[in-house]
Amino acid sequence: MTSATQASSSSAERWGPLWGARPDDWAVSEEQHVPSYEPALARVALEPGHRVLDIGCGAGVFLELVAGRAPSPTGSTPPSR
Repeated sequence: MTSATQASSSSAERWGPLWGARPDDWAVSEEQHVPSYEPALARVALEPGHRVLDIGCGAGVFLELVAGRAPSPTGSTPPSR
């Protein structure tokens, strides 16, 4: 097993029960991060044709903000095991 695989497994073991058990609560929590996402997105000046990869995207709130700026957003969250 590689260190990347180990990290992925550890993440799934740690966060999988939280995401799976209370997804509505997780989504509300993620919405609270929008005030910090907005300035970060403004600083990177995304343009049409840019691509954004969000690893551990959770409810996808950040990716929704990215999609509104025209680049191509992609997200992945490790499955719970």
